[in-house]
Amino acid sequence: MARAGPPVDLPPDSFASAVCDRARRVIVAEPRFRDWLGGPDPLAAVVSRVGTDRPSVSAIADDRTGHPGAVAAATIAVARSWPLAADVRAALDGGDNDGAGLFAVVAFRPDLAAWDQTAHAYGLSPQESRLAAALSRRGDLHAAAADTDVAYETARKLVASALRQTGAARQTDLVRLILSAAAGGVRSPAGSSRLFAELFGPMRRQADVAQALARGATRAAAAAALGISGHGAKADLRIVFQACGVANAVDLARIAAEIDALAGLATACSVEVEPRGTVAEPLRLISRRRAPGRIAVTDHGPARGRPLLMFHPAAGGRHQYRALVADILDALGLARAVVFARTASTAAAVTTAMLGDRISGRVLVGPEPPVALDRRFDGMMGRGKALFFGNARLAAACAGILSRRTSSAMIARMQRHSVAGSAIDEAALDDPDNLADMVRASRQSSLGMAGFLAELQAHGAGAVPPALTDAGTWTIIAGARDPLYNFADAEAFWRQTFAGVTIDVRPDGGLFRT
Repeated sequence: MARAGPPVDLPPDSFASAVCDRARRVIVAEPRFRDWLGGPDPLAAVVSRVGTDRPSVSAIADDRTGHPGAVAAATIAVARSWPLAADVRAALDGGDNDGAGLFAVVAFRPDLAAWDQTAHAYGLSPQESRLAAALSRRGDLHAAAADTDVAYETARKLVASALRQTGAARQTDLVRLILSAAAGGVRSPAGSSRLFAELFGPMRRQADVAQALARGATRAAAAAALGISGHGAKADLRIVFQACGVANAVDLARIAAEIDALAGLATACSVEVEPRGTVAEPLRLISRRRAPGRIAVTDHGPARGRPLLMFHPAAGGRHQYRALVADILDALGLARAVVFARTASTAAAVTTAMLGDRISGRVLVGPEPPVALDRRFDGMMGRGKALFFGNARLAAACAGILSRRTSSAMIARMQRHSVAGSAIDEAALDDPDNLADMVRASRQSSLGMAGFLAELQAHGAGAVPPALTDAGTWTIIAGARDPLYNFADAEAFWRQTFAGVTIDVRPDGGLFRT
């Protein structure tokens, strides 16, 4: 399995680890792994596929509940960055042969801390959280209700509330969503249907039906999307259930989510494990009001403070489409807000101008000039602009490579190269907290580089923000020493485009500090 996936950030309490040898004997295991495994298990299927630099994901069927489960395995050379318990890591590193013949084995088993964080992100009540965790673990609502000591009718009401909170279509979708959140920053691999077929043996079409069902589709919807009959989809699912050892679609969603999480771990180009006790960002996942899907919001408060929506730059955020700001305001119940954007000026202008009075103020920091007025092509980022402007295919190819190869160390180097020669920006990156924040944001954008690519292509094609006759609530802040853009080249353009805008050019300001 090629390690060609995006970087991932993992909560340690979501994974359980062990060491085994080629004879599939478990040498050392943390308690959660042994509790899950329930005794000796034939791990040969996963161990036999491990290469020197190739991890393996496999499925085994001997967990304590009798349900199938997924594991990932690798040699210590590959698994050094995986979420391994201290004694497991010590066993792999110990001995005269540096762990030769030993393998790290990891199972996706969210602990209480991981469930609490997931519940907080979705705004679930403690009772809803406990039931959702039990549903994910057992794959059946009757069993989950019994595990949490609630009546079945109460369990149905709690699940209905959790569906509304998460925006999930049905129980299968709910299980997939909460397990995905508990896994942290792992993205489902592109070849998930192919991997599913390899592990359980069904035909590719049967695997596609299973994946669609696990992601919340009804059987009829899955059949229609794949161009097969409802009878054919029913027959395919019967085969899949038998092959996987599951009895229903909810349990199928559980094992599909486990496989996705472990496959994402196994193929990630860079893995970082969040230390236990670290205060996580206040992430909330809010169901969209007018369309399917969820919005990820990091709310730094205070709760009664003036609402400020921050647009991240293209290279450090996700793709920002026109309806996003309205969706966020609606989801948070905000009548009005101030928008703050660093670079990303065209996206911010277009998406906020359409909202009129709902946006009470706009602050643009270091806005990029239209490509016709952009004359600064110094340094790594400047040369990149010159290379990618007008060359959409080359930009897309570069974005794809970066999203599959970007490690934290590489991001830090690129950030430093991009501001080389700007003393104020270099000083900002000398602060380890500032650098860590930038690296973390860029790791998230590396999940697809969609924001970077969309804005780069639009900007290179000559996109400009809309002209406004009354921009009295707009403020532009720019650094005179910005190594990426020369604000003086475009100041007249901004004053003409945004009539009445307030412009503040900081003599010692740069790209990151103004």
